[in-house]
Amino acid sequence: MELVIENLSKAFGSQSALKNVNLQLTSGYVAILGPNGSGKTTLLRCLATLLRPDSGNLWFDGLSYAQNLQLIRSRVGYLPQELHFPNHLSGQQILHYLAALKESNAPKQVEDLIIALGLQKVVNKPLSSLSHGEIRLFGIAQALLGKPQLILLDEPFCWLDIKERSRVFSLLRQNLSERLILYTTHDVEDIIRIADCVVILFEGEVVFSGTVRDLHFSTQDRKDGRIKTASITRFLNTVVSSVRNEDTVMFE
Repeated sequence: MELVIENLSKAFGSQSALKNVNLQLTSGYVAILGPNGSGKTTLLRCLATLLRPDSGNLWFDGLSYAQNLQLIRSRVGYLPQELHFPNHLSGQQILHYLAALKESNAPKQVEDLIIALGLQKVVNKPLSSLSHGEIRLFGIAQALLGKPQLILLDEPFCWLDIKERSRVFSLLRQNLSERLILYTTHDVEDIIRIADCVVILFEGEVVFSGTVRDLHFSTQDRKDGRIKTASITRFLNTVVSSVRNEDTVMFE
């Protein structure tokens, strides 16, 4: 299973959101990191087929996005930063409705997700009465309906407490060799705990792609001779320092 991103670019008016992004990613957890406005959400929205790139090509599992759009969509699960569910409906109603649209085994899968995420006590309450964290968990549940192979999560751990994060980590860890999970985050701890690979975007460009261990060497000049600007270097240094302070043992 492989996601290939080739020369992907996207602009909004005169503002470039992505600039010739090239990545080759396989199964596992991929953390996408970057300051606000770096293109993280735009990248996920392109991969979720919600935005059409201005140029470039995308392939997943050997399938071209351009030629297999509906098939790609059936294999993708997506959690946006902001959820817009009808507040008068319960989480269970929303999950059953979306599961039916995805033609998944609705009753069984919905029940399994509710239990895995610890939502049994609030599943029949209207969303208007739930906390931000509980609504976020229902958002994660809907992204996993239909057992997608490419899972795109935009700030999935926002609003979640330690116990809720642990439930999500455990759930996402299941069958990890059979799927690719890309998630955006601002939290270095989320990278330390679960990321197999880290991609760092800066002003729409990929300035780093590799393992967390490789991140230690990211502030050095690249062998291809590309010179990083001072602002990129400062940002990378901040990330690297945070990683070292969070868990220095892993680098010994």
